[in-house]
Amino acid sequence: MRHVKSIITISLATTAVFAALAFAVYVAAYGNLALAGSSNQVVNAIVSVPVYCGNTLSNTIIGFGATNNPPGIAPGSSVNTANLSVYTNTYGNMNANVFVMGSTWAYSTYTFGVSNTLWSAAKQGGYSGTALTSSFVLAANAVSQGTNTIYFGVAVPAGQQAGNYLQQITVQAKCGGSTYTAPNTVISAYVNVTGYCAVSLGTNAINFGTITPGSNSVYTSNVITDTNTGGNKDASIWVYGGNWIAGGNNFYVANTAWASSNVVYGTGTALTLIGANTGILAGAQGTSYNTNSVYWGLAVPGGQPVGSYTQNIIIINTC
Repeated sequence: MRHVKSIITISLATTAVFAALAFAVYVAAYGNLALAGSSNQVVNAIVSVPVYCGNTLSNTIIGFGATNNPPGIAPGSSVNTANLSVYTNTYGNMNANVFVMGSTWAYSTYTFGVSNTLWSAAKQGGYSGTALTSSFVLAANAVSQGTNTIYFGVAVPAGQQAGNYLQQITVQAKCGGSTYTAPNTVISAYVNVTGYCAVSLGTNAINFGTITPGSNSVYTSNVITDTNTGGNKDASIWVYGGNWIAGGNNFYVANTAWASSNVVYGTGTALTLIGANTGILAGAQGTSYNTNSVYWGLAVPGGQPVGSYTQNIIIINTC
Protein backbone atom coordinates (compact mmCIF):
# COMPACT_ATOMS: atom_id res chain seq x y z
CA MET A 1 0.00 0.00 0.00
CA ARG A 2 2.83 2.44 0.64
CA HIS A 3 4.25 1.75 -2.84
CA VAL A 4 0.96 2.55 -4.58
CA LYS A 5 0.56 5.72 -2.60
CA SER A 6 4.00 6.96 -3.72
CA ILE A 7 3.16 6.40 -7.37
CA ILE A 8 -0.03 8.39 -7.13
CA THR A 9 1.74 11.24 -5.43
CA ILE A 10 4.44 11.41 -8.05
CA SER A 11 1.89 11.26 -10.88
CA LEU A 12 -0.12 14.21 -9.49
CA ALA A 13 2.93 16.31 -8.89
CA THR A 14 4.18 15.64 -12.40
CA THR A 15 0.87 16.63 -13.93
CA ALA A 16 0.86 19.95 -12.06
CA VAL A 17 4.38 20.75 -13.24
CA PHE A 18 3.58 20.06 -16.88
CA ALA A 19 0.43 22.18 -16.71
CA ALA A 20 2.35 25.10 -15.27
CA LEU A 21 5.02 24.86 -17.96
CA ALA A 22 2.45 24.64 -20.73
CA PHE A 23 0.65 27.80 -19.48
CA ALA A 24 3.93 29.72 -19.29
CA VAL A 25 4.80 28.80 -22.87
CA TYR A 26 1.32 29.85 -24.08
CA VAL A 27 1.57 33.26 -22.44
CA ALA A 28 5.04 33.81 -23.86
CA ALA A 29 3.92 32.91 -27.33
CA TYR A 30 0.51 34.52 -27.57
CA GLY A 31 0.16 37.06 -24.77
CA ASN A 32 1.13 40.05 -26.91
CA LEU A 33 -0.82 39.14 -30.03
CA ALA A 34 -3.71 41.49 -29.07
CA LEU A 35 -1.42 44.48 -29.37
CA ALA A 36 0.41 43.43 -32.48
CA GLY A 37 -0.58 45.55 -35.51
CA SER A 38 -3.48 47.34 -33.63
CA SER A 39 -4.30 51.11 -33.60
CA ASN A 40 -6.21 53.31 -31.09
CA GLN A 41 -9.46 55.14 -32.00
CA VAL A 42 -10.98 58.08 -30.03
CA VAL A 43 -14.74 58.58 -29.76
CA ASN A 44 -15.79 62.16 -29.01
CA ALA A 45 -18.85 62.24 -26.69
CA ILE A 46 -20.93 65.46 -26.66
CA VAL A 47 -23.76 66.59 -24.38
CA SER A 48 -25.50 69.95 -24.34
CA VAL A 49 -26.73 71.11 -20.92
CA PRO A 50 -29.66 73.45 -21.55
CA VAL A 51 -31.03 76.30 -19.49
CA TYR A 52 -33.22 74.73 -16.83
CA CYS A 53 -35.33 75.72 -13.87
CA GLY A 54 -37.59 73.52 -11.78
CA ASN A 55 -41.08 74.17 -10.45
CA THR A 56 -41.86 72.38 -7.19
CA LEU A 57 -44.30 73.58 -4.52
CA SER A 58 -44.22 72.61 -0.87
CA ASN A 59 -47.98 72.31 -0.78
CA THR A 60 -50.58 72.28 -3.54
CA ILE A 61 -53.66 72.62 -1.30
CA ILE A 62 -54.64 75.71 0.71
CA GLY A 63 -57.68 75.60 2.98
CA PHE A 64 -58.59 79.19 3.82
CA GLY A 65 -60.27 79.46 7.21
CA ALA A 66 -59.78 75.73 7.83
CA THR A 67 -58.56 76.33 11.39
CA ASN A 68 -61.48 78.57 12.32
CA ASN A 69 -64.03 77.29 14.79
CA PRO A 70 -66.28 76.41 13.11
CA PRO A 71 -64.18 76.07 9.92
CA GLY A 72 -64.98 78.58 7.21
CA ILE A 73 -65.37 82.28 6.52
CA ALA A 74 -68.52 84.36 6.88
CA PRO A 75 -69.56 86.59 3.97
CA GLY A 76 -68.08 90.05 4.26
CA SER A 77 -64.98 88.83 6.12
CA SER A 78 -61.44 87.91 5.09
CA VAL A 79 -58.41 85.75 5.86
CA ASN A 80 -54.96 87.29 6.35
CA THR A 81 -52.43 87.02 3.53
CA ALA A 82 -50.51 84.41 5.49
CA ASN A 83 -51.37 81.09 3.82
CA LEU A 84 -48.14 80.08 2.12
CA SER A 85 -46.76 77.85 -0.57
CA VAL A 86 -42.96 77.53 -0.88
CA TYR A 87 -41.62 77.44 -4.44
CA THR A 88 -38.38 75.52 -5.08
CA ASN A 89 -36.24 75.91 -8.20
CA THR A 90 -35.57 72.16 -8.21
CA TYR A 91 -32.27 71.22 -9.92
CA GLY A 92 -32.31 74.59 -11.64
CA ASN A 93 -29.09 75.90 -13.16
CA MET A 94 -30.50 79.40 -13.69
CA ASN A 95 -32.39 81.86 -11.53
CA ALA A 96 -36.14 81.57 -12.05
CA ASN A 97 -38.89 84.13 -12.36
CA VAL A 98 -42.06 82.82 -10.70
CA PHE A 99 -45.45 83.84 -12.07
CA VAL A 100 -48.98 83.28 -10.67
CA MET A 101 -52.52 83.42 -12.02
CA GLY A 102 -55.88 82.15 -10.83
CA SER A 103 -59.39 81.13 -11.73
CA THR A 104 -62.73 82.46 -10.54
CA TRP A 105 -63.93 81.04 -7.22
CA ALA A 106 -66.77 78.61 -7.90
CA TYR A 107 -69.26 76.43 -6.04
CA SER A 108 -72.15 74.85 -7.93
CA THR A 109 -73.64 77.78 -9.89
CA TYR A 110 -72.28 80.41 -7.51
CA THR A 111 -69.05 82.34 -8.09
CA PHE A 112 -66.99 85.26 -6.89
CA GLY A 113 -64.01 87.05 -8.36
CA VAL A 114 -60.45 85.82 -8.84
CA SER A 115 -59.26 89.19 -7.53
CA ASN A 116 -60.70 88.46 -4.08
CA THR A 117 -57.52 86.42 -3.60
CA LEU A 118 -54.41 88.45 -2.77
CA TRP A 119 -50.79 87.31 -2.98
CA SER A 120 -47.66 88.72 -1.39
CA ALA A 121 -43.97 87.87 -1.25
CA ALA A 122 -44.06 88.58 2.50
CA LYS A 123 -46.40 87.35 5.22
CA GLN A 124 -49.03 89.94 6.08
CA GLY A 125 -50.75 90.57 9.41
CA GLY A 126 -53.98 91.42 7.59
CA TYR A 127 -55.73 91.02 4.27
CA SER A 128 -53.33 92.95 2.04
CA GLY A 129 -51.24 92.33 -1.06
CA THR A 130 -51.66 92.21 -4.84
CA ALA A 131 -54.89 91.00 -6.39
CA LEU A 132 -54.64 87.70 -8.26
CA THR A 133 -55.61 87.94 -11.93
CA SER A 134 -56.64 85.54 -14.68
CA SER A 135 -53.30 86.02 -16.49
CA PHE A 136 -49.75 85.42 -15.29
CA VAL A 137 -47.97 88.14 -13.32
CA LEU A 138 -44.49 88.06 -11.79
CA ALA A 139 -44.75 87.13 -8.11
CA ALA A 140 -41.25 86.07 -6.97
CA ASN A 141 -37.71 85.15 -7.97
CA ALA A 142 -35.70 82.12 -6.93
CA VAL A 143 -31.99 81.46 -7.38
CA SER A 144 -30.86 78.20 -8.95
CA GLN A 145 -31.81 75.33 -6.66
CA GLY A 146 -33.16 77.92 -4.22
CA THR A 147 -36.57 78.60 -2.73
CA ASN A 148 -39.00 81.45 -2.32
CA THR A 149 -42.35 81.81 -0.58
CA ILE A 150 -45.64 83.19 -1.85
CA TYR A 151 -48.40 84.07 0.61
CA PHE A 152 -52.12 84.13 -0.15
CA GLY A 153 -55.22 85.63 1.48
CA VAL A 154 -58.88 85.82 0.51
CA ALA A 155 -61.98 87.94 1.18
CA VAL A 156 -65.53 86.67 0.76
CA PRO A 157 -68.04 89.23 -0.60
CA ALA A 158 -70.98 90.22 1.57
CA GLY A 159 -74.05 88.17 0.74
CA GLN A 160 -72.09 85.38 -0.98
CA GLN A 161 -74.07 82.15 -0.99
CA ALA A 162 -72.88 79.49 1.45
CA GLY A 163 -70.83 76.59 0.10
CA ASN A 164 -67.36 75.09 -0.31
CA TYR A 165 -65.71 77.16 -3.06
CA LEU A 166 -62.69 76.14 -5.17
CA GLN A 167 -60.08 78.25 -6.95
CA GLN A 168 -57.17 76.97 -9.05
CA ILE A 169 -53.95 78.99 -8.58
CA THR A 170 -51.41 78.23 -11.31
CA VAL A 171 -47.70 78.75 -10.69
CA GLN A 172 -45.24 79.07 -13.58
CA ALA A 173 -41.43 79.36 -13.61
CA LYS A 174 -39.31 80.83 -16.42
CA CYS A 175 -35.55 81.23 -16.72
CA GLY A 176 -32.79 82.07 -19.17
CA GLY A 177 -34.49 85.24 -20.33
CA SER A 178 -37.75 83.27 -20.62
CA THR A 179 -36.15 80.83 -23.07
CA TYR A 180 -37.24 77.95 -20.83
CA THR A 181 -40.60 77.49 -19.13
CA ALA A 182 -41.01 74.78 -16.53
CA PRO A 183 -44.22 72.73 -16.46
CA ASN A 184 -46.93 74.53 -14.51
CA THR A 185 -47.95 73.47 -11.03
CA VAL A 186 -51.41 74.09 -9.59
CA ILE A 187 -52.55 74.98 -6.09
CA SER A 188 -56.12 73.99 -5.23
CA ALA A 189 -57.46 76.66 -2.88
CA TYR A 190 -60.63 76.06 -0.89
CA VAL A 191 -62.82 78.29 1.24
CA ASN A 192 -65.95 77.20 3.06
CA VAL A 193 -68.33 80.16 2.97
CA THR A 194 -70.46 79.75 6.06
CA GLY A 195 -74.15 80.46 6.36
CA TYR A 196 -74.82 83.96 7.59
CA CYS A 197 -77.77 86.20 8.30
CA ALA A 198 -78.16 89.62 9.88
CA VAL A 199 -80.94 91.79 11.20
CA SER A 200 -81.52 95.39 10.21
CA LEU A 201 -84.76 96.99 11.40
CA GLY A 202 -86.54 99.75 9.54
CA THR A 203 -87.29 101.37 12.90
CA ASN A 204 -86.59 100.50 16.50
CA ALA A 205 -89.69 102.17 17.94
CA ILE A 206 -93.45 101.64 17.91
CA ASN A 207 -95.80 104.29 19.19
CA PHE A 208 -99.23 102.83 19.91
CA GLY A 209 -100.48 106.26 20.88
CA THR A 210 -103.22 106.58 23.50
CA ILE A 211 -105.27 103.48 24.25
CA THR A 212 -108.19 103.51 26.68
CA PRO A 213 -108.04 100.74 29.32
CA GLY A 214 -110.12 97.78 28.29
CA SER A 215 -109.82 98.49 24.54
CA ASN A 216 -107.58 97.20 21.75
CA SER A 217 -105.27 98.69 19.15
CA VAL A 218 -105.53 97.47 15.59
CA TYR A 219 -102.33 96.61 13.76
CA THR A 220 -102.54 99.37 11.14
CA SER A 221 -99.18 101.19 10.82
CA ASN A 222 -97.66 99.27 13.78
CA VAL A 223 -95.11 97.60 11.51
CA ILE A 224 -91.48 96.66 12.00
CA THR A 225 -89.57 95.81 8.79
CA ASP A 226 -86.65 93.41 9.06
CA THR A 227 -83.96 93.22 6.36
CA ASN A 228 -81.46 90.35 6.21
CA THR A 229 -78.58 92.71 5.43
CA GLY A 230 -75.72 90.91 3.69
CA GLY A 231 -77.16 87.52 4.58
CA ASN A 232 -76.48 84.54 2.34
CA LYS A 233 -79.14 82.35 3.94
CA ASP A 234 -82.82 82.89 4.62
CA ALA A 235 -83.40 84.07 8.17
CA SER A 236 -86.26 83.04 10.41
CA ILE A 237 -87.60 85.95 12.44
CA TRP A 238 -88.01 85.22 16.15
CA VAL A 239 -89.55 87.57 18.72
CA TYR A 240 -89.90 87.93 22.48
CA GLY A 241 -90.33 90.78 24.93
CA GLY A 242 -90.78 92.04 28.47
CA ASN A 243 -93.69 93.32 30.51
CA TRP A 244 -95.07 96.85 30.07
CA ILE A 245 -93.78 99.15 32.82
CA ALA A 246 -94.56 102.69 34.00
CA GLY A 247 -92.94 103.49 37.34
CA GLY A 248 -94.36 101.03 39.84
CA ASN A 249 -97.18 99.93 37.54
CA ASN A 250 -97.06 97.25 34.87
CA PHE A 251 -99.10 94.90 32.74
CA TYR A 252 -98.27 91.64 31.07
CA VAL A 253 -96.11 91.04 27.97
CA ALA A 254 -98.85 88.92 26.40
CA ASN A 255 -101.07 91.98 25.92
CA THR A 256 -98.85 92.69 22.92
CA ALA A 257 -99.63 90.57 19.86
CA TRP A 258 -97.86 90.07 16.54
CA ALA A 259 -98.89 88.88 13.08
CA SER A 260 -97.49 88.51 9.58
CA SER A 261 -100.05 90.92 8.09
CA ASN A 262 -102.32 93.77 9.07
CA VAL A 263 -105.13 92.11 11.03
CA VAL A 264 -107.35 92.97 13.98
CA TYR A 265 -105.96 92.40 17.44
CA GLY A 266 -107.82 89.22 18.34
CA THR A 267 -106.32 87.18 15.48
CA GLY A 268 -102.67 87.89 16.37
CA THR A 269 -100.27 85.80 18.45
CA ALA A 270 -99.44 86.86 22.00
CA LEU A 271 -95.87 87.98 22.63
CA THR A 272 -94.03 85.92 25.25
CA LEU A 273 -91.05 86.24 27.57
CA ILE A 274 -89.15 83.57 25.58
CA GLY A 275 -88.29 83.50 21.89
CA ALA A 276 -90.94 82.34 19.44
CA ASN A 277 -90.52 81.63 15.74
CA THR A 278 -92.90 83.84 13.79
CA GLY A 279 -92.59 81.72 10.65
CA ILE A 280 -91.78 84.91 8.77
CA LEU A 281 -88.62 84.80 6.64
CA ALA A 282 -86.19 87.56 5.75
CA GLY A 283 -84.63 86.10 2.63
CA ALA A 284 -81.00 85.94 1.63
CA GLN A 285 -79.59 88.93 -0.18
CA GLY A 286 -80.96 89.07 -3.70
CA THR A 287 -84.29 87.41 -2.91
CA SER A 288 -87.62 89.15 -3.37
CA TYR A 289 -88.38 88.73 0.34
CA ASN A 290 -85.03 89.99 1.65
CA THR A 291 -87.08 92.50 3.65
CA ASN A 292 -90.17 91.32 5.50
CA SER A 293 -92.50 92.74 8.12
CA VAL A 294 -93.96 91.92 11.52
CA TYR A 295 -97.20 93.67 12.49
CA TRP A 296 -97.98 94.60 16.11
CA GLY A 297 -101.06 95.29 18.18
CA LEU A 298 -101.83 95.96 21.84
CA ALA A 299 -104.67 95.69 24.33
CA VAL A 300 -104.58 97.67 27.61
CA PRO A 301 -106.24 95.86 30.55
CA GLY A 302 -109.36 97.42 32.02
CA GLY A 303 -108.61 99.56 35.07
CA GLN A 304 -104.92 99.97 34.21
CA PRO A 305 -103.48 103.00 36.05
CA VAL A 306 -102.68 106.14 34.11
CA GLY A 307 -99.12 106.30 32.82
CA SER A 308 -96.70 106.29 29.90
CA TYR A 309 -95.77 102.64 29.57
CA THR A 310 -92.78 101.13 27.76
CA GLN A 311 -91.93 97.62 26.64
CA ASN A 312 -88.78 96.11 25.09
CA ILE A 313 -89.43 93.86 22.09
CA ILE A 314 -86.51 91.74 20.87
CA ILE A 315 -86.35 90.65 17.21
CA ILE A 316 -83.85 87.97 16.24
CA ASN A 317 -82.82 86.57 12.85
CA THR A 318 -81.64 82.94 12.92
CA CYS A 319 -80.27 80.86 10.07
